Amino acid sequence: MFSEWIRFISSILFIPISDDLLVIRQISSWLRQNQNPAVIFLLVWSACFICFNLFYAIPRFFRELPFFQKLLTNKHLAKAEAILQEKGTVAIAMSFFLPGVRRRSTICPDCWPIHTVRMCW
Repeated sequence: MFSEWIRFISSILFIPISDDLLVIRQISSWLRQNQNPAVIFLLVWSACFICFNLFYAIPRFFRELPFFQKLLTNKHLAKAEAILQEKGTVAIAMSFFLPGVRRRSTICPDCWPIHTVRMCW
């Protein structure tokens, strides 16, 4: 069961499918195995808690690296904003299939202009 829990966490992190669908699939898998519903609740809750903390922590860690600090200059952010203005819908649609990019607000929320953030949702 522990290996399934680890696989569940990694699927939430890296598979570009809605997290809700992954949770429903895993719950149904555990129910077919006749697992206790209270245990299932605790496993799903803990997996989601870990994943959402990782969604925040991983970009925070990489944002502090010198290589990424150079990319977060005003020049690069202006260029990224121009690309989003030009090809915004396609870029956002493609970002759904790239793990780590799906959650755009955690990467650099204080760097994005408010109209770009509104466009992402």
